[in-house]
Amino acid sequence: MGERACVIVPARKRPADGSLDAACSRLRAEGHAIDLVLTESWEDTEAALADAGAGASTRIVIGGGDGTLSGVATRLPEGATLGILPLGTANDFAHACDLPVGDVEAALRIAVTADPIAVDLGAVDGKIFINMATGGAGAAVTVETPSDLKQRLGGFAYILSGIQRLSDFEPIAARVTGDGLSWEGRFYVVAVGNGRRAGGGMPLCPDAVIDDGLLDLTLIPEFDFARLFGAIDEGDDESGFVIRRKLSEVTIETETPLQVNFDGEPFEATRFAFTCRPGAVRVALPPATPLLQANQERGGFFFS
Repeated sequence: MGERACVIVPARKRPADGSLDAACSRLRAEGHAIDLVLTESWEDTEAALADAGAGASTRIVIGGGDGTLSGVATRLPEGATLGILPLGTANDFAHACDLPVGDVEAALRIAVTADPIAVDLGAVDGKIFINMATGGAGAAVTVETPSDLKQRLGGFAYILSGIQRLSDFEPIAARVTGDGLSWEGRFYVVAVGNGRRAGGGMPLCPDAVIDDGLLDLTLIPEFDFARLFGAIDEGDDESGFVIRRKLSEVTIETETPLQVNFDGEPFEATRFAFTCRPGAVRVALPPATPLLQANQERGGFFFS
């Protein structure tokens, strides 16, 4: 029945309650061909991808978070569909796609049976991200949040760290250009999103969709905190405090090295030239996924 699926899961991410093995067994009993491969390292994962490509698997289901998905996205065997088994810390991309995070069998069923959708990827200097790249305070929060706190609190750990971090973060001088945009100044946070949320649920790019051939830029320039709180108290909107654009490409340049976090992986440079790769990967997603252009007019956004 249907395609053969290779489910690749890091051994340390294998659910201790046996839910993954039980889900595989139930789907096999229904006639789905599923191979479960547990890996101990990234090299193991690459080998499993190669084996799947050499075999008959046309669905590659990856267990992990956003960083794992990004690492695999451009390494899929030709013609294969990517399935998502959200087993990461925050699972921001899966949450925003309205996948059933926390229900292993439901997520696996979608990964194995849903029709593939052509999804964009973000790219810069050979690095790929499926969800979001963040710089400034956002990147610092993701990198510096203690691992034990993430294990105890999950995605909420990022939000807690962010609250503690922003008040003492020094804004960064930068020049940001692309598709008619030319901005120069100092910022607290910059986000270039294919998806909408990062850092455990922060909607940094709330209008992003994953099949429009564009990236969403969110820039929070340096501001007076007293002025911000005054505007909130008076019921003003975010204008003047947040810059948002949809762009096919955007370049960020800084005088001093800037740390940018690509779906959990940090890199440092003084120039980042972002581009969008339209429809670069086929992903098994439910048709009602809120991040698709076709679903915008019907509402149902993950973020209101």
